[in-house]
Amino acid sequence: MQIEKNAGYVLVSVIWICGLLAAAATSFTSYSQMTSVVTNMQSRTIVHKTILESAVHLGVAKYLTNSSSLSMMEIQCEWLDNVLINITVQDQAGLPDLNYMPQTFFTEMFKRLGLSEAEAIQQSGLLIDFRDVDRLDASGAPEPTTYANLNYGPKNAPFDSIVELAQLPDFTPSILRKLQRLTTVHAKQSGLDPTATPSALRLLFNESKDGAFVGFLSTFTGEVGRRVFSIDVESWQGQRPVASLHSVVTFSPNDKNMFQYIEYVEMPSSNILEASKAQQEKCFKL
Repeated sequence: MQIEKNAGYVLVSVIWICGLLAAAATSFTSYSQMTSVVTNMQSRTIVHKTILESAVHLGVAKYLTNSSSLSMMEIQCEWLDNVLINITVQDQAGLPDLNYMPQTFFTEMFKRLGLSEAEAIQQSGLLIDFRDVDRLDASGAPEPTTYANLNYGPKNAPFDSIVELAQLPDFTPSILRKLQRLTTVHAKQSGLDPTATPSALRLLFNESKDGAFVGFLSTFTGEVGRRVFSIDVESWQGQRPVASLHSVVTFSPNDKNMFQYIEYVEMPSSNILEASKAQQEKCFKL
């Protein structure tokens, strides 16, 4: 995303950043007031979800204060004494699009995630059959109306969200979590922007941490993004993940509504490692 450095834009940015931080600070205050009356797990989860919502705004504010060429950013901060917040901002052009990438890509990706050759081909075929509009499998035979031991079958329409990956049968919870972190439905291209591809995806395909692709991914180089970003937020209470929120936003620097939500869903908490104290920063330090 190219951020224009004219005075008007800078003024709008400052106003928005102040507003976003005010929203985040409001949740911080609400949390402080509620901690004295929170006595059960359900109430604590509600409080954490409130914090996550304001942390999305905080992620936008911090993004806007960074370099205009930034395509990804990760923040760990301690919101309160025992509440750790992890915020990840990711340019969607650096992720494989579930609706655009070919089966060969997903077969290779699934193999690298631990599936056998046969399992990877089967699962990538299920993914393609789920998203395509016909009712035929890869061999041209009719698709089953329902998956084995399930009461539904292929959608036969494009993925609307990464959450729909959970509808595909036979993925383990571990692989499903990784796929939901490393795929998108918002890139709208059959390639990857190398400048926005996250380190976890590069590592999976044995690519260097930055620069042009040189291995398997070199045949899937796509356009530069900076258009649509995901903001994923997780809250932790000590060593335990409590709540997780996945949002996707568009940035329009010249619009008075600088960002708009196009996806906003609660996600299962993952088992990421808690950031060390040395990695943490104050939430409101821009």
